[in-house]
Amino acid sequence: MAGARRVTPLQRPRRRTPRSFSLTPLAVAFVGIVLIGGVLSSIYYGTRVAAFRVSTVLVQGGTTISPMAVRSIVEEVLDNSYFGLVPNRFVYHVPHEEIERRLREIPRLSRVRITQPYRTVLSVEFEEYQPSALWCDDSTTCMFIDATGFAFAEAPASLTGSLYPRVVVASSSPSYAVHLPADVMLGDMLTLRTAFAQYGLSLLETRYIDEYDVWYVFTGGSVVKIRRKETADGIVKRLEQLFTTDEYASLPKVGFKSIDLRFGNRVYVRDKNASDEFDDETSEENSASTATAVTAVVEPEVAKVATSTTSGNATTRPKPLD
Repeated sequence: MAGARRVTPLQRPRRRTPRSFSLTPLAVAFVGIVLIGGVLSSIYYGTRVAAFRVSTVLVQGGTTISPMAVRSIVEEVLDNSYFGLVPNRFVYHVPHEEIERRLREIPRLSRVRITQPYRTVLSVEFEEYQPSALWCDDSTTCMFIDATGFAFAEAPASLTGSLYPRVVVASSSPSYAVHLPADVMLGDMLTLRTAFAQYGLSLLETRYIDEYDVWYVFTGGSVVKIRRKETADGIVKRLEQLFTTDEYASLPKVGFKSIDLRFGNRVYVRDKNASDEFDDETSEENSASTATAVTAVVEPEVAKVATSTTSGNATTRPKPLD
């Protein structure tokens, strides 16, 4: 029909569906910063609570190293922190290895033991190297060495060897934190030092002339010359045999220039009035026979003695008596 109104069905109202909530990247970053800041703040302040901080440092040991000096180094390490966040005093973050490394920079310190007997107490026990001798060169440079030959501290030039015997090795120079050459028998030297002292001979210096010879120098300038390969026990026995003979029993007391043990079972003795031969290191023949004083030869097995003399530039090599 013309002019009739078109009837449309009733339209139902649209349902509103809930909208999903999503954070913008800026909001995500802000939330992350807040969370991280909260965690860091908790760590920063939580690790500084008195109940979780090392508050006491106990130091024990040493004779010449001051415990105060050791404590000062430990406190310096503890006052630092890990990235400015976790303090080294935090009881679960005490850097034992770093403390030990710093303490080992003290020249005379040998061993260190770090423990925490209680949560807030740090205990440090340390030992010092004990000097047994001096390792020196031909100048005034000397280092203290322990019984193993380890050089642990520089020695003052005023020490002449009367307190600790000097060791001079022609093929090497002393250096900090270095051992004596492996072929230097320091133990034998210390054993012989005790044996020499029984005869009133005070060992001043041990000279390793070359790969073959060793000279033991005593106060007063007396010298005992040996081969490096000879053992300390063998040297002690030979000296006992020499000093128990009637003729040479008083030798340590009255003095001598040199006793040469480098020629097998023979012992060459130069008395204290012989011309000085200390600098003569060039020849066994010169060392043993070119003497203006009487030179004696001792065969330990039979205790035979002979003499040699020099006339002008000619030398007669001593021979054992029959």
